[in-house]
Order: sequence, then structure tokens, then C-alpha cells
Amino acid sequence: GLPEQTIIYDLAIDTTNPNVIYAGISGEGIFHSVNGGEHWTELGLADIEVRALAVSASNPNIIIAGTFPAGAFLGGLYRSTDKGNSRSVINIPGFWAHRCTTSLIFDAVDENIVYAATFGGLLRSEDKGENWVESGFRYRHIESLAVNTSNGGTLYVGIWGGGVAKSTDNGNNWTLATTGLGSSNIQTLAIDPSNPNIIYAGTF
Repeated sequence: GLPEQTIIYDLAIDTTNPNVIYAGISGEGIFHSVNGGEHWTELGLADIEVRALAVSASNPNIIIAGTFPAGAFLGGLYRSTDKGNSRSVINIPGFWAHRCTTSLIFDAVDENIVYAATFGGLLRSEDKGENWVESGFRYRHIESLAVNTSNGGTLYVGIWGGGVAKSTDNGNNWTLATTGLGSSNIQTLAIDPSNPNIIYAGTF
């Protein structure tokens, strides 16, 4: 059921039912599967490049989608409260000129907090994605996000050309953590689920 010869940019899994998977697809919108990826159906945002998806662990009805501009489409963030069957445009801070979202992630402890990595910095919502504020790195390209699953408020960001930065207070303050990185272009981040002191960084 997935489009042929396409790019799947992101996957998000319903933690209450791991058979439910959402896929963000280049120029095709959002697809979802209810049987672990055996079959897929289109959910919406057709002809739009969906680069990032996040599902709330505490309320899997809530899905956030981040898109890229293409043609006349300006790009932006979308929020669904019914598992992607319908969605609404999210109001975003005016500074976010590029309107390009690269990654989305919910905080592991506070179910209300979600972060969006963009070409223009980091955005944070404290009401499950309904409203957003700037959370640092204005005009910097943030490519990846990871949260500590055992310590709420601890967040890592991968900065294109700037390495990795860490916050322990939900993105209000940041410290760089770049010692030992062979490349400063961080494509993806992951935290070891058995030991949150171990962080993996994939570079470009």
C-alpha cells in the first residue's frame, strides 16, 4: 500500500499498540498501518513532503507532523487529535522563516511537552503541540533530537555544522557537547535505553 519509488523520511509508532505505525513520505503525506507494516493506507496531507512525525505516548490520539515547503506550499506544522484522520495547522512563532521541520519528539516524562527541530532553530510546546515558543538556536539548522527516557527535561539536539548540544531544563539553557565528534554535521541521535549516559550520534 505504500507508494513505489518514494522516500520515507520518518516513522512513528503508537507505544500503546506497536502494530500501529505512521510514515511520513516525500510528496505523499502520511500513511499508516494497523498491522505492523503489512498493509498501509493514506491518512492525508497528500502531495506534501512530511519529514517528521511524533505520537504522544500518553495520548496516542495526538499526532504532530512536520513538513517542508514545496512549490506553492509554505510548509509548517500540523496537529491531529484523532490519530491522523483529521488535522489542523499549528500557529508557530514568526521568526521561523524557513518553515522546514526535520525532527519531532515528545518529552519522556512530561506528556505535555513536545519539541520540533527546524531549519530556523528549536521550538517547544507545553500543551501537546497546540502552541509553540522559541527554545534556542535561532536561525540554526537543527537536524535531530533525542530525549532521556529516565530523566524528564533532558534533551539533546544535533546542530548542522555545530555538533551536539544538551539541555537539562527543557531547552531553556544549553551546553555544547562536541568533544570527540569527527564531524559537526549531526544527522541523527539516539540514547541507549539501558544506560542514558550513552548517546549515539550519526554524522553526515
